[in-house]
Amino acid sequence: MNALFPQKPWDTIPAAIRGDWENAVKRLTDELLTKLGGPRRIEPACRFMVDSLPAGRIFLYPGGVDSEKLIQVLQARRPDVEILGVADRQGADYGRLQGFEVIKPEALPARAFDCVVITNPRREALLHDTLRAVGLDETRIFNPYSHPAYTAWCKESLDSLAAPALAQVPANIRNVIIAFHPTNVMTDGELARAFPPNETLLLYMGLPELDNVSDSFRAVTFGASLLILERLLEHIRPETVLVSSFHVVAYMTLPV
Repeated sequence: MNALFPQKPWDTIPAAIRGDWENAVKRLTDELLTKLGGPRRIEPACRFMVDSLPAGRIFLYPGGVDSEKLIQVLQARRPDVEILGVADRQGADYGRLQGFEVIKPEALPARAFDCVVITNPRREALLHDTLRAVGLDETRIFNPYSHPAYTAWCKESLDSLAAPALAQVPANIRNVIIAFHPTNVMTDGELARAFPPNETLLLYMGLPELDNVSDSFRAVTFGASLLILERLLEHIRPETVLVSSFHVVAYMTLPV
């Protein structure tokens, strides 16, 4: 048997987890809800940062439409936050972003500032690692989407955050497919033979959010928020839930 495909997939589960499965799953669930609870969308993240971003001098990272939106919000509602510029891998070749200087991440350690705010919801972890690699301390990096306070803020605002997704749920749904990528081990056409499309809803947890996720099923996207996913499942109460994987190797070697 190829090492990538263990005969018993549960052999890849660490012994400590196997010994206390119930508590290990609870710890993992709590950790995931803390880091991935809120929607990975710039609009709610902006509202959160109006309330929770520490005052001081900041850079935004990277360039793009998400940073543009945050600049507009902070300039209008947070006079105690001074935007010094934007970091982006293109550096000066990017030009200026809404009048602000754009520098490469490698230039940040030589600058005087309080923190760098990561604005891209899809690449937050990768961008965080890049900032650490150029020498920035954890205390000078603000990760809005995985910040525990963001999840807490989203819990308080969950009714309004979940409302658009709930409004898209049709009646008489018996089956739910949770997908993370438009390409999966089994195609939607194959799944439709087991799950009647008129009784099945696809809940899409992937990023970026796509307009046409499935040719076979009605789909709802909601910023890859575990809190909203939980609310949707409570509302639908499906008979069957299928978690669809896009990569058979990843599926067979999941740690849990």
